Amino acid sequence: MVLTYGIAESSTARDEVQQFLSKNVGFDIAPNAIPRPEHDATYAPLVAVARDDEELVGAALSCRAQVCVTAAMLRYRSPFGDYTVAKDRHSELDLMAVTPRVRSKGVGSELIRLLERDLRSRGVRFWFGNMTDDSDLRALIRFYERNGFTVLAKGEPIPSFMGLTWTLPNAPVPERYFWKKLEGRAG
Repeated sequence: MVLTYGIAESSTARDEVQQFLSKNVGFDIAPNAIPRPEHDATYAPLVAVARDDEELVGAALSCRAQVCVTAAMLRYRSPFGDYTVAKDRHSELDLMAVTPRVRSKGVGSELIRLLERDLRSRGVRFWFGNMTDDSDLRALIRFYERNGFTVLAKGEPIPSFMGLTWTLPNAPVPERYFWKKLEGRAG
């Protein structure tokens, strides 16, 4: 098995990731969950992939948080703050999946390292995400902690970044949030 890693930038590559994640994340995702390249300026997505030969065996999406995208698109200051000031300083790890046959072989950790390196080079300083209640929580908590994230207790909100609240009051509460500060630029 020879694994290779990269970033999906073309429409074709992202369509493949959309199909892969739809089959492998364990819950329904929107049919347009992976942003099209023509929307990159809005969402600032990073779509990392892992391949075994030609087969996709892992993928992850990190992009701007929806609250920030909405504020920028509508050009308004939300009641929770001006998220446009943080639009290039944060990213949300939105989706990630690894096929069962390559789990526990470092694929997920390598996807995290690839995303983190690219996020740092973009100047992102705050990275967060959440775990759903239909996940294998113990394994996910260990995974994110091993990869340098702080995993919060059930119900605990994401900490403030740039004076902004990232856990919005009316949003559905996931099982757990996780986050990390990214320091410095990638080398």
